Amino acid sequence: MIDALKIVSKRFRWTKPLAFIIGVVFLSLFLASIFGLGGIEGDIYLIPSILGFIWSGLFYFMVSTFASVPQQPARDTQFIEKIKVRFKRGIYYVLSIIFVVLTVAMVSLSFKMAGIWRADF
Repeated sequence: MIDALKIVSKRFRWTKPLAFIIGVVFLSLFLASIFGLGGIEGDIYLIPSILGFIWSGLFYFMVSTFASVPQQPARDTQFIEKIKVRFKRGIYYVLSIIFVVLTVAMVSLSFKMAGIWRADF
């Protein structure tokens, strides 16, 4: 699983600054909606800005975290080096489980919040 996330992360590495900028835009939209800045009246943009910020943060986390997953240790590697690499890969494995759980939770939250937003506006 972490090797697949590594491949995806390296393939989309170029979108890291874009994900950061999109996250800042959604955070700015959220703050503008709360404080009524920029002529934004009401709370019509609150739910889309929250969802956009969380999704861009999750994507940024994936791209920046899983790009540096170490390779499996070779058979001729020393025992201490194998332990180090396996420990690092174990940490990445835990992070990948957290990432998958957060993604599933975010999909569910997105459907629920989009339904609420659609019903209100």
